[in-house]
Amino acid sequence: MKILSKFIIRSFIGPLIATFFIVLFILLMQFLWKYIDDLVGKGLDWQIITELLLYTSASLVTLALPLAILLASLITFGNISEKSELIACKAAGIPLTRIMLPLFLIVCLLGISAFTFSNRIIPYTNLKSRSLLYDITRQKPTVNLREGEFFTGIDGYSIKIGEKYGVDNNKLRDIIIYDHSQNRGNTKVIRAEKGTMSLSDNNIFFILTLENGYNYEEAEKNKNNKNRYPFISTQFEKEIIRFNLSSFQLERTNENLYKNNYNMLNLNQLKYSIDSLKKVYINRIGKYSAQFTNKYSFENLSSLNSNNSTKNIDSNLLNNFPSSKSKSLLLTAKSIARTNMTYSNTTEIDLKYKQEKIQRHRLEVHRKFTLSFACLLLFLIGAPLGAIIKKGGLGMPMVVSIMIFVAYHVLGITAEKMSINGIIEPFWGMWSASALFLLLSFILIYRANNEYPFFNLKYYFK
Repeated sequence: MKILSKFIIRSFIGPLIATFFIVLFILLMQFLWKYIDDLVGKGLDWQIITELLLYTSASLVTLALPLAILLASLITFGNISEKSELIACKAAGIPLTRIMLPLFLIVCLLGISAFTFSNRIIPYTNLKSRSLLYDITRQKPTVNLREGEFFTGIDGYSIKIGEKYGVDNNKLRDIIIYDHSQNRGNTKVIRAEKGTMSLSDNNIFFILTLENGYNYEEAEKNKNNKNRYPFISTQFEKEIIRFNLSSFQLERTNENLYKNNYNMLNLNQLKYSIDSLKKVYINRIGKYSAQFTNKYSFENLSSLNSNNSTKNIDSNLLNNFPSSKSKSLLLTAKSIARTNMTYSNTTEIDLKYKQEKIQRHRLEVHRKFTLSFACLLLFLIGAPLGAIIKKGGLGMPMVVSIMIFVAYHVLGITAEKMSINGIIEPFWGMWSASALFLLLSFILIYRANNEYPFFNLKYYFK
């Protein structure tokens, strides 16, 4: 049995490591494709890009590991079943569950490690990656002058060039610059036959050296100056313009602004945050209730919907006042009613937002457990399914594993959305998909262990 356990473990470890890095690479490429427009053209240093990819990769581990376990178990048991090694084990009286046992223990250790990683490392990497990504998306693109197009990336200027040439494409011809830096509109225009562009040594200034050009400027109006010139035109042989590029540098946001987000909290912090949010929610309801009970002498808020709240109101009460006074009273009552209605609608929106925030925190608590349990669950599905399919390699197992993982993921997201909207409890929102797939795993293990057909429709009709 020790030889069999070692053989199964060796057959599983190799595909697990390979598929884990393949899946992680695919997920990372998906992330880059999603944010490619925000990353390209920003002139980012390789240290910034490496930091972003490192933190993002760590955040994707909890998604890549369950899928890698599913794929590796399919490959492992598909291989030994395709080579009839599984049949030989069963002929020797070794059931499928005993063959799965050493890998089951390994996957349990991986699940525990995944929970620790999700609880301790993921909140930190989420904080780092999302704050860095936000800073990158806010950064302006680098100066990229294109032929025949206006470049407006530098505040207060619009630059157009006719042609770029030279070894480094730093030589320019037919240059037009509209200067809006004085906030007076198109009052200053610079034209030059040719020029050269460069950066200062500290990369703070973008330098344009213009040759053979003209400055056109409308003089600012001055009523007291009778001899003012409404239009000024000057010619130059050489002019140097420096543009400040400090706004193009990456500015790091204070990470404390994001640290209270539910994705950036560990289990203890989430529980503390949930308690605090519940207190705020209850206090908000109490404040709303007091707003009406103190002003209008309702015993409690529920009496607003009761018929008793109007039984003592005399319908002819306005007849006791003059017509002018009655009209004023009606207008005042309408105004108060509108104010109360607006306050009620605002409170409803605020309470709904607070309730949704509490639900998201509760979901995040369960997520830390479900992501770890998914490792074990997908192994219990992949191992018997590989024995039934009897196909190894990356072909069929890859297709089947993607279909299973997508189904699991879609069910989980659907239940999670229902929980956020208050339709179901957060517990069922995070565990319903796992419960369904756990039932499926028991069926697969039973049928694979007893050699019952699973995909044969004739068997079910019979």
